[in-house]
Amino acid sequence: MDCSATFGTGVYCPTTAECWGGVASLVDSPYRATPASCTGNHVYQTFLAGPLDYEPRLQSQLDADRTVKTTCTAARANSLLAAGDRRDNWEVIAIPPQGVQADDNVFRCIVGRGETSRPLTIKRPG
Repeated sequence: MDCSATFGTGVYCPTTAECWGGVASLVDSPYRATPASCTGNHVYQTFLAGPLDYEPRLQSQLDADRTVKTTCTAARANSLLAAGDRRDNWEVIAIPPQGVQADDNVFRCIVGRGETSRPLTIKRPG
């Protein structure tokens, strides 16, 4: 769902839960996340995403991207989460395109803190 009116051009909110079992990194290579069922054990869940017009070669390149920096924040995550799911100590990570689909060119903002087996409740903005 297009959330650009609230969060900036091209940013969208997932319409279905997208979860991740973990994130692997090596030095400054782009993070790789392992897809997981949102009703099975997982650590992270996508809360916002947006298109990239380049392929990040380094994680630091993605993390320095102005849109990514302003989109992938704990405050943004909490603004989208139902009251019972909000936390002060979220771990928020920006991950580059993961090849989930053939035309995957989006960064994802993922949020988590420990393992869970239920999806977070993400509200529609506005």
